[in-house]
Formats: sequence, structure tokens, C-alpha cells
Amino acid sequence: MRPQRFIRNLTKTEHQEIEELYHRGPNHRVRKRAQAIRLSAMGYTVTQIVQILGCNRQSINNWFDLFEAQGCKGLYDNPRPGRPIIATVDYRTRLVQA
Repeated sequence: MRPQRFIRNLTKTEHQEIEELYHRGPNHRVRKRAQAIRLSAMGYTVTQIVQILGCNRQSINNWFDLFEAQGCKGLYDNPRPGRPIIATVDYRTRLVQA
């Protein structure tokens, strides 16, 4: 059996940030990662978190590593390259009005 991993003890500020991200994070991915940190801090094992969140063990461990290295900033997605927006602000404004 694998040894269970838990997140390090959260500071009061980190606990508040995690709660804020869990309830009002900018997207579902950040909220899910915050929930994983939150559950570990509450004493849930990685195995239990995997079952609750429906993701794999490696993802949980990656989120723990990022959180421990970067704090709450590590729970956000990195910018991804992609095609630049070609619609101008004026075009998008008129589109919304239509």
C-alpha cells in the first residue's frame, strides 16, 4: 500500500484564500484544485480525494506540488498559446448589441 500524502499545514491566510477560490474561483478547474487542497487540509487522503473529485492520483499530486511550491498562484492555469483575436472591440460591441 502506498503511503498517504497530505498537504502541508495551511497558514490562516492560505486557508482563507483556498476557501475563497473554492467558492468563487474564476473557473471550474481552479475551484476543483482548491477543493483538493481544502480536502487534504481537512484530513482526507489522496485516495478519498480521487473518489470525491473523479480525477486521477497523479493530478492530485501535481496540484499539491504546485501549491506547495507557489501557493495559491500554483492552482491557476498558465497562459496557453493560441490564435490571436481578430475581432475588434468595435465589432464585438456591435455583435453584442445585435
